[in-house]
Amino acid sequence: MKLLSLRLYSRAEIVRRLESKTSDQSSVNAVITWLEDQKFIDDQKFAVWFVESYSRTKPKGKMLLKRDLAQKGISPEIIELALAGISDEANLAVNLLDKKAGIWSGLPLREYRLKASRFLYSRGFGWNTIESAIKTGYNRLHVK
Repeated sequence: MKLLSLRLYSRAEIVRRLESKTSDQSSVNAVITWLEDQKFIDDQKFAVWFVESYSRTKPKGKMLLKRDLAQKGISPEIIELALAGISDEANLAVNLLDKKAGIWSGLPLREYRLKASRFLYSRGFGWNTIESAIKTGYNRLHVK
């Protein structure tokens, strides 16, 4: 219960944690069933919280969020529902590039494109989103 009071966890995370503490599978199943009945574990709620949390603190693209949620044991259907909450991924990418504006302001287009695309790709954005964000970000830097 102390663990669950700190933050939300997925069902798979709790199962892994319990299995590391005991080898009795029936006890693990009983505890998981009880936690789900009491609404302490809810993968849908966890996935939505996870996406919202990262959108506020350390924005990531849908590709990276999808991978992270899958690693936490969330089903593909729930992942798609949670990612539906990200309405404007391109705007998120442009905002990330704006934070780098001071560092990259004097770069020629070729270098800017290279640095920006690497940065956004490492944050899990798709190529179409990266392309549009680079155009918008570069124009913002050089049109005053």
